[in-house]
Amino acid sequence: AYCGQALFDSKAKYDSGSGWPSFWRTIEDGAVSYKMEFDGRLECRCGRCQSHLGHVFLDGPRPSSVPQEILQMSPESDPRSKSENGRLPRFCINGASLRVEQIP
Repeated sequence: AYCGQALFDSKAKYDSGSGWPSFWRTIEDGAVSYKMEFDGRLECRCGRCQSHLGHVFLDGPRPSSVPQEILQMSPESDPRSKSENGRLPRFCINGASLRVEQIP
């Protein structure tokens, strides 16, 4: 985010086919906050500075298609499908909102 807050881990990045950088989980509880927009889309914002990051959709990868040890560490604050066999969230992020850093 603009303020330097860590939001996502590359282990949760995937190709959604949308052309936008997409992740299926945040890095930790509170890293991202959410606001329902008038048109029903779920906006995601930086949990620290509230800058607009993009939107969250519940059409991400299936839970069985991601590493289970990473899935088990998914923050409780990440949106979830109400369906038992539902998909994970797809955080569709505006690339201009991201600053990519390599963490040793």
